[in-house]
Amino acid sequence: MSTKNYKQFYEQIAAPWQHNPNILELSNRLLTYSIYLLYPAVLLYRFFGVGFGAIAELIIWPAVGFLLVSGLRRLFNQPRPYETWNIQPLIKKDTSGQSFPSRHVFSATVIGTVFLSVQLGFGFFVLSLAACLAMVRVVGGVHYPRDAIAGFLLGILLGLPVFFW
Repeated sequence: MSTKNYKQFYEQIAAPWQHNPNILELSNRLLTYSIYLLYPAVLLYRFFGVGFGAIAELIIWPAVGFLLVSGLRRLFNQPRPYETWNIQPLIKKDTSGQSFPSRHVFSATVIGTVFLSVQLGFGFFVLSLAACLAMVRVVGGVHYPRDAIAGFLLGILLGLPVFFW
């Protein structure tokens, strides 16, 4: 896809949601909060099953990854689609820059890898929620596809040590 056509691409993917953007806003919030609330649940599950020593890596790796991704966002400081193109995002956001990589998608994905290490099936479920969140953030106009893909891949990559720990 040529960058000259991004506005046209965005208008095509956002068109089905134009009449009711609240669905995207609600989806963004529900997916984000659901995944973030599941994280302490898996920590408690692991804690009561094995003890504190077994949850340290479930906290340390995601935290290190979060700090790394936050640093990358500041380093690259890429503009968001609504800053570069004449588009109205369907998800309300007024932040400038720091679009690449998506920290929402990274966080959801790294939490999914934490779940993989505890319960494989539920881990894949949470990763599918993270993928849905990635799509919502792109269709909502607050991230480019590359931002969401990079966030997802970094979440997998930086979450893998937890899976193999």
